[in-house]
Amino acid sequence: MGSKLCFIISFTLISSTTSDICQPKCGYQEINFPFQLKNETRCGYPGFDLSCNNQTDTIITFPSSGNFTVQVINYYVQFIVIGDPDNCLAKHLLEGFDTTVTPFHQDYLQNFTLLNSSYNVPYMETLNLTYTPCLSSDYNCTVVIPVDRPDLFKSFSSCWEIETVSLPLLENGNFLMIGYG
Repeated sequence: MGSKLCFIISFTLISSTTSDICQPKCGYQEINFPFQLKNETRCGYPGFDLSCNNQTDTIITFPSSGNFTVQVINYYVQFIVIGDPDNCLAKHLLEGFDTTVTPFHQDYLQNFTLLNSSYNVPYMETLNLTYTPCLSSDYNCTVVIPVDRPDLFKSFSSCWEIETVSLPLLENGNFLMIGYG
């Protein structure tokens, strides 16, 4: 009788200890398998490590690209939407974005050209283009144009091309969508 009681107590302690190890949230973001917080290595797969910053943002780190904020994790379709912690995704991406040594993949790549332009480009407002404030100044602005829209380049023929980059699907110019699984 005594050994059964000891076994039940032991099992209960192990069970509650295991559930205490895996933290299910980082701020508002639910953290579920295969993801895990960095200090909880028994809760998910290697490479799916997340962390919380002091503002309760969920952070993912790509070895060659740095830190990004996790905006959405879609466990059913298996993709994440990421943004830049400093709210300048374009600058962060120009420094390099590489997922080759991670379990993530970039689906639906699209080429974009970043152009540096003066604010007095004709028709800029009528083209409904938004500029990238963190790469702009009082005298010029940076716009991101999909390469498959040559009609937009005509209005910017006097602009300086910064770079053309191949990126996964952009959401509102501020977030990237990348897949896993």
